[in-house]
Amino acid sequence: MEYQKITRENFCTALAAANRQLDLGVIKKAVLLADKAHQSQKRVSGESYIIHPLTVAVIIAELGFDTQTVIAGVLHDVVEDSDLTTEVISEIFGEEIAYLVDAVTKISYLPYSIGKSERKAENYRKLLLAITNDVRVVFIKIADRLHNMRTLEHLSRRKQKEISQETLEIYVPLANRFGLINIKRELEDLCLKHLYPDIYRELHNVVKDKKSIRDEFIKYFCAEVSELLSAEKITAKVSGRSKHFWSIFRKKVQNNINYNDINDYFAIRIITGNIEDCFSVLGIINTHYQALPLTYKDYITQPKPNGYRSLHQVIVSAEGRKIEIQIRTQEMHYVAEEGSAAHWKYKEFADLRSIDTSSANKLDKAFDAQVNWLRDLLKLYQQEQPEEFITALKDKLFRDKIIVKTPDNDYVELPIGSTPLDFAFAVHSDVGLHCQSARVNGKHVSLRYQLNDGDQVEVKTARNVTPGRDWIDILSSPRARQRVRAWFRRQELEDAVALGKSIFEKEVKKNDLKLNDQVITELAHKFKYSGVQNFFADLGQGNLMMDKVLEILLPDKEPPESAALPGQNRKYSSEGSKSFIEIEGLENLMVHFARCCNPLPGDDIIGYITRGRGLSVHKKDCPNPAFQQLCLREPERLMYLNWQKNTPENYQAARLKIIARPRPKLNYEITSMLAQFKITTLTSSSQLLGDHEEIEFVLEIKDKSQLKRLKNSLLSIKSIIEVN
Repeated sequence: MEYQKITRENFCTALAAANRQLDLGVIKKAVLLADKAHQSQKRVSGESYIIHPLTVAVIIAELGFDTQTVIAGVLHDVVEDSDLTTEVISEIFGEEIAYLVDAVTKISYLPYSIGKSERKAENYRKLLLAITNDVRVVFIKIADRLHNMRTLEHLSRRKQKEISQETLEIYVPLANRFGLINIKRELEDLCLKHLYPDIYRELHNVVKDKKSIRDEFIKYFCAEVSELLSAEKITAKVSGRSKHFWSIFRKKVQNNINYNDINDYFAIRIITGNIEDCFSVLGIINTHYQALPLTYKDYITQPKPNGYRSLHQVIVSAEGRKIEIQIRTQEMHYVAEEGSAAHWKYKEFADLRSIDTSSANKLDKAFDAQVNWLRDLLKLYQQEQPEEFITALKDKLFRDKIIVKTPDNDYVELPIGSTPLDFAFAVHSDVGLHCQSARVNGKHVSLRYQLNDGDQVEVKTARNVTPGRDWIDILSSPRARQRVRAWFRRQELEDAVALGKSIFEKEVKKNDLKLNDQVITELAHKFKYSGVQNFFADLGQGNLMMDKVLEILLPDKEPPESAALPGQNRKYSSEGSKSFIEIEGLENLMVHFARCCNPLPGDDIIGYITRGRGLSVHKKDCPNPAFQQLCLREPERLMYLNWQKNTPENYQAARLKIIARPRPKLNYEITSMLAQFKITTLTSSSQLLGDHEEIEFVLEIKDKSQLKRLKNSLLSIKSIIEVN
């Protein structure tokens, strides 16, 4: 990292270079007061303490803030570290500066009687509250943290890691939220340096070795692009830079490749005069270079939440190098580099406002959105306990990734909230599908354990271990969840194919048919299937009924009387041998049995005379709310019914619901049980409910006693929990 070392001697020069609008006379007065307050104090490095607030003030000036904010930066530590009070500051410099100093002080000061979690949570609350009152507080705190990170090597290794982790979790996202992209990048690189020193040194050497080559290429490529734009009469400023360390590190982790294989260390920025030229430049770039698919981002039409606007496109140069192109106007560039700090420049210094009214309004809206977002966050979580508040803060504000290590010290990037199971799938799909147990930092943990940044993770596999349905809830990575679902789909397809083949072969044998593979293939094609596997799968899943297949195989055979499907009305006369419901005074009435409760012989039943569909037969205790309302509204349409005492065997559709713990071959065992009872399956379906599976059948049942015997037998099957 290269930055200017601030001293008493070069302080005013640095301020003037950063912002010529500042009142150096008043600022010098603040420096004298701060120097006196800190005169006997030293930093851990042995350096005079005053150098820290002076550096913070310069960083604030470089962000474009006004004299009041710079003075607050100079004085931000005096109340906490000396006898100077905010009242004295108010008398000398006014209430505005006194408030800023007081707000920064209160964020840092908490009594030591409270615990670590409470202290951290309350500091974060105070920070957010102070921001909503005056957003300049966050810029002072970020400047303060940036200089502390630049000098972190003087602290213990434990403190370095602790402060870097907090910076990565809180201050980096805050800098990003307010559009301080350059500060965000520097903080990320400093965090990398202290959290992963070996990786930082390795990357530093790689980048250093190739610096001259990269610089030469950037210079050449920028000149080439400038010539192309000049030929098209477009005025634009073209510049380039190498990507920062953290960005390269994350790319290595995400893609699991060596640093030497990472080509796109480059970003080229093109600054144009207006929005129309931005899109014209994009067209020229895409005409002369190969654009990588899915890398185009239009942040001009749809700005980021922090107000950032630009066009992005990754292209491949003639030399085969990947380069990210960023295209924006000067106003967009100003906001991109300084973020919400630009808002204050435009507000405080009218002579610096070179942007049009529309751009200024957009900047104001983006700025207001950040403050309103923070207010909403505080309202939402103000009652939470410290741990919950910090977790919610990280979830809402910040990074969506963590980085963990393998036993070989390779690094793996995962979504925040990931578990060892996510880690296993990130290593390899096969490792994930057969993951048996895990150790984190040398200790055995559950597969549900939530990983933290920097954890070392080791997983063990076993070939006999396969995914459970609860894995979907354990996994945070969408990609890993997709792989588990795909595995279950394959298993279900295999079970369905086996069941469908069994059903088919049973009916073929029953009807004494002789079929070879070619005939079966042709049969599948007649039903529009590409192959016999899909044909058997739909038979097994109930999407294709065997009676439809037999209509093709045995076109001259009469279909059985009981072959009606669920939902089809079966007509029963109130006279003759088929009458099995006692109905008085009504002749030739069409009767159908309600699917909401599936009444069977032996159930207490009631009839409802519908409009145009005959008599609907329900159980007396039918749970269907719609039917209950009809009974209350139109009691005159109800009929009390009884089953005939000597009811012949008339099969009726009945629903059967099974709750079970998922496992391979479960469906096969259930259907085998149905076959033993000589019960025909009309349809079947299943769905996951958490770590359980709900399987539903519509069956042809003879009577209530047969259904009861079937339920008892099904409960004997391993992993079935409930049958109803």
